Amino acid sequence: MSRKVELPIIAPIFSTYNHQCAATAIIINNPSIKNWVLNKNVSLFCNRRFLKGYTTPEISVIASQYESNPYLEKIYIDLNTNKSQFSALVRHFVDRGYYVYFNNIDDYYLNGKTWYKERHFFHDGIICGYDRDEKKYCVYAYDSTWTLRKIWIPYSSFNKGIKSMKASNENGYIVGLKPTDEKVEFMPQIAIKKVREYLDSNFKKYPKDQDGSVYGIVVHDYMQIYLDKLIDGSIPYEKMDYRIFRVIWEHKKVMFERIKELEQIFGLSKKWSNAYEKIVDEANTMRMLYASYSMRKRDTVLSVIKEKLKWINKQERKILTNLIEVVEEGNE
Repeated sequence: MSRKVELPIIAPIFSTYNHQCAATAIIINNPSIKNWVLNKNVSLFCNRRFLKGYTTPEISVIASQYESNPYLEKIYIDLNTNKSQFSALVRHFVDRGYYVYFNNIDDYYLNGKTWYKERHFFHDGIICGYDRDEKKYCVYAYDSTWTLRKIWIPYSSFNKGIKSMKASNENGYIVGLKPTDEKVEFMPQIAIKKVREYLDSNFKKYPKDQDGSVYGIVVHDYMQIYLDKLIDGSIPYEKMDYRIFRVIWEHKKVMFERIKELEQIFGLSKKWSNAYEKIVDEANTMRMLYASYSMRKRDTVLSVIKEKLKWINKQERKILTNLIEVVEEGNE
């Protein structure tokens, strides 16, 4: 048995959250799984709790987490009830080509990880290797500088993190993940159906005076409300969710790839993707402006972001609506 094993990682398609990374960072042996993303991971969603005092809109992309992907084998183990040594469990999975997604292990003890020595935060990540001589695991996750990368973390650190998890009555677990061999095809009719559902979204369907989640393009409008709450201070600057515009940027990048696939399959010109690429660029600009705001509070920056988001909302609805009409009518 090898003393050191390190499974390959590729850049994940969605990477705002670790559970999204686990869905596609591990698919090097079956890259066709990307087509599942193009088929199904179409719509934004958020929660309306931030309208009543919660400080995050909980924005994400539907079905973008590893749990929703049917082309990943999943073997779940509860760390609170399993009596095996953690290191033995990790080696068992990794030696068989499984990546180990972990959740609710205390980041405070995990060297180099996001909240190491800063706060007790029961967090997640992906173990993709081990070194028995160095007694370290190779972990793919966000580090203390919020950079997504591989980090080598001592066995002892995980043991402390698991001990803290149990003492705090957290539900810690690991999931062995491995891509299946099944080839996944891009299904244009499914993608188009999902895009149509994404566009069928507005305040009438998801009013502000109700609770629960919001789905579709109206999420842009709710993010404008979130910016307003940052500006008026009803959501404190110190508690801002710094991730929301990365979600939107990644959503636009994937929509751009989806449009290019549709253009190719239906023999369309590139005018749709060319127009949409400007949306991707603006989304990236919003992401960087929001990151600068997180480092230095300047409400004028939020006002600029809000105007860009309004423009994106209008342009995306127009481009996608017209594209669907062209595809369904067969006449560009």
